[in-house]
Amino acid sequence: MQVNSQNYAYASSRSTWEELYQIGGGTGTGQFTGSIHIDGVLSPLGGAGRAGLNWTLSTFSGQVVASVVASYDASADSWTKSVFSNGAWVASSGSGLLALNEDVVSSYSFAYGAALYLQSDLQTWVDGNASADFSNTVQFTGMRLPQGAAVYVVSGTEAADYGISFAGDGSGTICDNLSCALAPVPEPHSYALLLAGLGLLGWVARRRA
Repeated sequence: MQVNSQNYAYASSRSTWEELYQIGGGTGTGQFTGSIHIDGVLSPLGGAGRAGLNWTLSTFSGQVVASVVASYDASADSWTKSVFSNGAWVASSGSGLLALNEDVVSSYSFAYGAALYLQSDLQTWVDGNASADFSNTVQFTGMRLPQGAAVYVVSGTEAADYGISFAGDGSGTICDNLSCALAPVPEPHSYALLLAGLGLLGWVARRRA
């Protein structure tokens, strides 16, 4: 998106997307890690004016897992920026226009069997003679799930568009239907009972032989 304000007091724009991921293949909780790239420019169109952006990636409960907040002041020819990535905020400032080129990491603990909802919300604004140019920005460049997980992208978007991969030995399932990601995984004690049962069947077979 591109927002310019020249001879006007104020202008703003907003762009959002949201997605649901159904994740199975495990029990309890697992760790999701996402990589997002955001780029754009906050710059002057005259001697006075301000421009800014506020971007967040949040869950259904409103928990922010990644964020970039920045502003540019043309009268002082300076900028400030705060980035929330990998669980920590980092603030910086400088002079001149602000050219953003950020790779942000988001981490979130999800529950197997429950849908993981993510919403990206990008807001830009200008006040006076300034420009906020964020055309074709905020790109999901990678999404890593635990080894052995099964994931279904509810919207039908190709998994490759989100760069989905799996940790550990890289094994996991990208499902083409919802039921695939809903398949129950036995609890550890169920595995123990299953193995004990198989052992008993083997002992009976040997006795019969």
